[in-house]
Amino acid sequence: MSKIITMFNLKGGTGKSTTTLFCSYILSESKKVLLIDLDASTSLTSFLINDSDDVENKTILEGLIGKEEPEDITVTIKNNLDFIPATETLSDQDTYKNDFPVLNLHNMLKKIKEKYDYIILDCPPHKLLETKQALAVSNIVISPTKLAKWDIRGLGSVNKLIYEENVQSQQLTNTTLEQHYILPTMVEKNTTLHQTYLQSLEEAYPGKLLPCINKKVEVDKLITFGNIDHIKSTETYKEYKAIMNKILISVPA
Repeated sequence: MSKIITMFNLKGGTGKSTTTLFCSYILSESKKVLLIDLDASTSLTSFLINDSDDVENKTILEGLIGKEEPEDITVTIKNNLDFIPATETLSDQDTYKNDFPVLNLHNMLKKIKEKYDYIILDCPPHKLLETKQALAVSNIVISPTKLAKWDIRGLGSVNKLIYEENVQSQQLTNTTLEQHYILPTMVEKNTTLHQTYLQSLEEAYPGKLLPCINKKVEVDKLITFGNIDHIKSTETYKEYKAIMNKILISVPA
């Protein structure tokens, strides 16, 4: 049975899409992975799809509203890695009303889940319908987080949404949330302030804090100029590899 991993934070600019990209690539080295862009800002789609015309009317929106079958909106990126893209039209999902819109993603994924070992969801940094749909089906949630005052304060709202507001939705989808992880990103390890923030996170969220992703220029260059095949040649790849190994060991099969 596939596991669903969701990348989510209510703050933008935390490295959420970058984390999604690296983790999906690493998992696809040995497992069958489906990556889904659930963010109307389309960061992942812009990186993975050269021409948006190629996916016009063949996006996650069409899958969610039942206009297209999931197989017909899925793009193969490389061996073991498939992708469902998004466009800015995803924000129109609210205009397609039904009785339980929070179940749209759940109902779509039921048709294809057995094909994949992991499904990775990249959420918008807002409490939108797409976010609620993703959390409703999530087994694991990872919150990439910058080590800054307001980012850390915002984790309280993230925690409340995951563990309080999301409970009823997970009951509807018969899904068990196994773990919520906090992933410090863009860390300057020799900065005293960052070390202080790390200590406060460890105290506030025991057992949830993952090893840090250090700030590197190579990641900015990769996202701006690179392609997915360049991921493995980066130092950051090694950091994410260690993180994914930790998650997979600690989460029951």
